[in-house]
Amino acid sequence: MSDTSGEVLASPYWLHAPCPSWCDGVHEDSDLIVDRRHRSGWGKQIQLSTMEPAAVDLGIVDDQVRYESCLLDVRLDQGYREIEPRIRVAEVHHRSRFVLTLTEAEQLGKALTEAIALTRAE
Repeated sequence: MSDTSGEVLASPYWLHAPCPSWCDGVHEDSDLIVDRRHRSGWGKQIQLSTMEPAAVDLGIVDDQVRYESCLLDVRLDQGYREIEPRIRVAEVHHRSRFVLTLTEAEQLGKALTEAIALTRAE
């Protein structure tokens, strides 16, 4: 594990094996059990053009309410005791249903394939 300067840091006591190559390496002795995870610094976001925008800031600024498009976020995630990573697909604004165009579905497929390739490179 290393920090942004490249300096090698001691692994936390609970981490018994090196991080996968895709892990962002942000681990500490004080991490709660639920936070003892390898998380990817890599990620892909896919904007879904046919979904309604989400009101992300309900405050009024210049008589405008701020809306943002629906974004899918694809990342890798693995609990420190899990035997393999998971591909996490989440919507940035926490929606529960998605409608993708063919192009967006193709982008999601490519992102998933890239995530799988990152884990196989070990």
